[in-house]
Amino acid sequence: MPGTKEPRPAVLLDLSRSGMFVKGVNNVQLGAKVVVRFQLRPTGWCEADGTIVRRTEVVRLHGFGVHFDQVNDAFAAFMEKLETMSDRDRSNHMADVLAPVIEVATV
Repeated sequence: MPGTKEPRPAVLLDLSRSGMFVKGVNNVQLGAKVVVRFQLRPTGWCEADGTIVRRTEVVRLHGFGVHFDQVNDAFAAFMEKLETMSDRDRSNHMADVLAPVIEVATV
């Protein structure tokens, strides 16, 4: 991923208003700026600009954490809705509306 702006697929493992952890993209550098996009079915795209703050290279869990610097309106509205739900409802809602793969690109 270093040196490219081409989006790469990744799997979302954890999501909050301030950041996310994704699995599936290797060779990211701590401190790198990224753009993360994921689709909300059927309404559109959530997008966030962020910074890589954590890397994990454990067997079966190559991934990284992103701290968000800025999110678009769709993302902010999605998170606001999630924060009003119980953990169980939140998990079910995310499974219903999130596309399973997200896109990550360096800035």
